[in-house]
Amino acid sequence: REQLVLAVAEHDEALASLYLSAHSITPEQLRGAIRRATLAGFGVPVLAGSAFKNKGIECLLDAIVHYLPSPLDRPMVEATVEGQSLSLSPDPSAELAALVFKLAHQNGNTLAYLRVYSGRLSVGDNVWCSVSGRTREPFGGDASRSHGRDQTSRCR
Repeated sequence: REQLVLAVAEHDEALASLYLSAHSITPEQLRGAIRRATLAGFGVPVLAGSAFKNKGIECLLDAIVHYLPSPLDRPMVEATVEGQSLSLSPDPSAELAALVFKLAHQNGNTLAYLRVYSGRLSVGDNVWCSVSGRTREPFGGDASRSHGRDQTSRCR
């Protein structure tokens, strides 16, 4: 832990002043300093784990939330719709804008992985498909979500 604090303190004034004044550094203060250093491009958090038996997956999801930029930390995404340029802000109350980046076929069903840029997608919603040029219901009445946001943290 001492080496981590020293490495991060080289790039974070708040943490350096706490360290030099011999104050105890809380996990929240260290986490905030690591996030600031990561966002400034001074370092990249590295974690160990195994997808084989889901070892460290909860820690990885927590680290993504704690250290990597959220959509609010990034500039708005520029999109072109019917020849017009739009700026998409990460606002859940805005109109839906999403990109399907992968299709997987499992057990006779098609599973679509998508990135939502703005808006909200719910079961029963009809969306416009830019490839086919028509609206369709993306879920056949059955929606799943990836765990992580509501998952109880097991990493300390």
